[in-house]
Amino acid sequence: MAFLGTFIGDQMFFYLGRSRVAGFLEARPGWRAKSDKVFCLLHKHQIPLVLGFRYLYGLRSVTAFVFGASGLSPLVFHIELYRCVALGRDNRLFGLSIRHRTGTDFQ
Repeated sequence: MAFLGTFIGDQMFFYLGRSRVAGFLEARPGWRAKSDKVFCLLHKHQIPLVLGFRYLYGLRSVTAFVFGASGLSPLVFHIELYRCVALGRDNRLFGLSIRHRTGTDFQ
């Protein structure tokens, strides 16, 4: 359930950034400084930022918004979603394999 909420929130901010850049930032002055920081990071480190933006404390929603405002391709933005799904699946399988090999229930 948390995954679905995260996915919907990120999509909403991404497409909001693609459609309403100026008005949205003017209405939220606190986002202005954060968005400037994210734009700078995006120009220097585009792919690492796309792959790791979920872990930037206090910048997650702003980062999804900036991705949309910067004209980043939706395909590139969605690559991160697929990576998260694969990572979650791999972590689950790793946990199950440890449980199977050790015969331990980690509850």
